[in-house]
Amino acid sequence: DGRLKSIAFPEGTVNFGYDEAGRLVSVAEGGRTSSYGYDGLGRLVRYTDPRGYTLTYEYDLADRLRVMTYPDGRKVLYDYYPDGRLKSVTDWAGRTTTYEYYPNGLLKKITRPNGTVAEYEYDPAGKVVHLKDCDRQGRVIVEFTYAYSPEGNVVEEKSSVREVPLKLPDAEMTYGPDNRLESFSGQRVEHDADGNLVLGPLGGRPAEFRFDSRNRLVKAGETEYFYDPEGRRIALVHQGKRIDYLIDPSSPLFRVVAQVEGDRWTCYVWGLGLVEEERDGKALFYHYDLRGSTVALTDEKG
Repeated sequence: DGRLKSIAFPEGTVNFGYDEAGRLVSVAEGGRTSSYGYDGLGRLVRYTDPRGYTLTYEYDLADRLRVMTYPDGRKVLYDYYPDGRLKSVTDWAGRTTTYEYYPNGLLKKITRPNGTVAEYEYDPAGKVVHLKDCDRQGRVIVEFTYAYSPEGNVVEEKSSVREVPLKLPDAEMTYGPDNRLESFSGQRVEHDADGNLVLGPLGGRPAEFRFDSRNRLVKAGETEYFYDPEGRRIALVHQGKRIDYLIDPSSPLFRVVAQVEGDRWTCYVWGLGLVEEERDGKALFYHYDLRGSTVALTDEKG
């Protein structure tokens, strides 16, 4: 039937399982299995990762995600405008982030649960020319203005963020005939046959780097990395301390929805980008620039 059944790697074989409708239901490697469940309409309703963490999904009549439930029972609710655009995201504690749009569909305003507001202005071509983020009293947290070339590229960015001079230590680097780095400040640098860095600086000190046959980084200095059968990085161990990551596979770009350190959970909420994180009952809300880089975090008091 042409469906991929297995892939053999030196580390082991990855096996793929399908239901009668041809939908992927399992990916297994070395006794570790990711599983997927679907409803009668073919929508993903359950995902369980190799460690047993399960995410469940519920949809509205228009097939839009309505509820996502985390492994510990926390629920995130999504609401939409009649035209399908995301209207709001509400977390398990009732904290709601809302979105407003211009008539042409461009994002106009983001209102966060702590009262902070981000507002967007555009030029006739639909490019952001002004982005202002304010606290609940209307005081500016961050503000940006942008100018563009005729081709639509950003040529100027003005920011209210105070620049902090960054002094980097001087470094001397040498390169080989193949343009690969050979030394860094007197430290030898080595690569494997695939071009992966296997010896080089890390935190100012020489370190070894190790990759598997799939060119995935599995060790960098004292840190080890672990992957699920589908190749997603789901854990790391640094000096004996393990951190697990729960990935939501339902989005086009896989998103981390939880970070687990022992019995401590940090949960993340996604809307139009990362909205918030909660750890030990305390929530922080994310503020972005045009590129989507985080420029500020605010607490529940704004």
